[in-house]
Amino acid sequence: MLSMTGYGKAAQSLGNLRLEGEISTVNNRFLDLYIHLPDPLRFLDPLLRKEVEGRIHRGRVNLTLTDLSQTLDAGYRVNQEALFQVAKDLEDFTEKYLSSEGGPMLRLDELVKLPGIMVPCPPAIDEETWQALAMEVVDQALDRVEDLRAREGERLKSNLLEKLDKLEDLVNRIEERAPDLVQEEKDRLNKRVEDLLSEKTVLDQGRLENEVAIFAQKAAIDEEIVRLRSHIKSFHDTVNREGPVGKTLDFIVQEMNREVNTIGSKSNDEAIRSWTIQGKTTIEEIREQIQNIE
Repeated sequence: MLSMTGYGKAAQSLGNLRLEGEISTVNNRFLDLYIHLPDPLRFLDPLLRKEVEGRIHRGRVNLTLTDLSQTLDAGYRVNQEALFQVAKDLEDFTEKYLSSEGGPMLRLDELVKLPGIMVPCPPAIDEETWQALAMEVVDQALDRVEDLRAREGERLKSNLLEKLDKLEDLVNRIEERAPDLVQEEKDRLNKRVEDLLSEKTVLDQGRLENEVAIFAQKAAIDEEIVRLRSHIKSFHDTVNREGPVGKTLDFIVQEMNREVNTIGSKSNDEAIRSWTIQGKTTIEEIREQIQNIE
């Protein structure tokens, strides 16, 4: 079981090339992939998208590749457009700053220090070389993302199973308590009839039994308990499966919540009502946790 929260970073060099990759993932209902590439690598978008989709199935994913090659023996060129723009902007001040009479001259070494005048000019690299380097960086970053997601998934799994044990304990209490409800209702009705009738009046035992039977039918929660136990088992089995399980767990939790709600609505018993409230609270905690499971 994998968490949808992960992070991985990797960097590789090849000759004058250096590429850094960073991948971060957070929870999302579907796979939502964003890829940010430098201009020379834009042609790799479809290939990298396919690579990520083959390894991550759900969550919001941000993949960023940064070209650090310009720090390694990169050449430079004059950005003529920027230089012309500077000249145009300074046209009104030419006499003052460039003449020998009007003041200090604006020297060439000062011009090239202006932002945007000198721009990196990395050597042309063939696409095959870029692709090999990019795939190596992305695969290493994905390995680290998967490792983190797996470790976080194990932590979530342990937490979920603890909460599931708590829910199962509540179900055990409800199941143990349920058979006593019919007898208690029968005793309650007997007491009520005895209070209303005189001592000489014969109690209609058949009618009393009929009332108790009606109550037992309306208050029966055996089927709900059986289904709830089945959902708990399915949850156990699912968290131990390989591959994405988040959507399946979400569906199971919905069904568990439905059964607990039905048990609570059928019962007038204070203890069972208290346990169903605790059960719904536990289920809601489980629901929140599985939102971060792939």
